[in-house]
Amino acid sequence: MADDEAPEVDPRFDPVFQRGYDPAVHAAPVRRSVLRAPAVKPAPLPVAPTPAEVPSVVRVEHEDQDELEDEPHRRNPWLLALVLVSTAFLAAAGVFLWVIGQRDIYSFSGTPAAAELMVQQLSYMLPPALIVAGVLGLVLRVALGALRGRA
Repeated sequence: MADDEAPEVDPRFDPVFQRGYDPAVHAAPVRRSVLRAPAVKPAPLPVAPTPAEVPSVVRVEHEDQDELEDEPHRRNPWLLALVLVSTAFLAAAGVFLWVIGQRDIYSFSGTPAAAELMVQQLSYMLPPALIVAGVLGLVLRVALGALRGRA
């Protein structure tokens, strides 16, 4: 076994990473691996300007600035609607949960009507979704107010 030639290498793969590779026996690889590519020096970073070279911000005074300051800030009706709808969702969830808590489940004897069954199922299924929608709406309103205040 030791007297045999070097084992054949698979030409589909880089011979350097195969068992039995001998650089004296096998030909140099046709293409080089990405890992063995010569490193290229990165371009130097640009030098930051000194504070003396940075231009200062110039405040432009408007002729109509007094008129702009006198104008009252208008409220966005959509943001007000967002708060009102979110609060209404939370109130509706509270009402549904109150109805569920006040229901006497042991006193009914008979077959319930279809409308009563629908109201019962709605009172069980709607409160979680209404609570999530209401809290999400209020958080969205706070986030939009924070973005508007930052500008």
